[in-house]
Amino acid sequence: MIEETERDDNERDSDSRQEDDQHQGAWTILGQAPDRMMANFIVETLRTYDIPAVVDSKSGFLGDTGLTALSSVFSNPTGAYAVMVPADKAEEALPIAEMVGGEKWEPTQG
Repeated sequence: MIEETERDDNERDSDSRQEDDQHQGAWTILGQAPDRMMANFIVETLRTYDIPAVVDSKSGFLGDTGLTALSSVFSNPTGAYAVMVPADKAEEALPIAEMVGGEKWEPTQG
């Protein structure tokens, strides 16, 4: 069962990369999510609308925590997960991301 789930995840990631490769033009940052879970949820929702999207972690060397460098150790930690889409899909993607992300979503477009 676990192996099937991992295989399904790997196949989905492979399919996503193939879709993303078709849009090799300019990509733009649509906005920022406070955590990886929300960023992934927004990306998956955009993909159901046939909008290629990826998560770009701005967390530097701290990996999946989403903390930006050491400044987060000394202040309130904030997420750093940018959702990116092809530039020609940004206008279509923004209202969807805002609907999914709600108040915690920080758009950089529009």
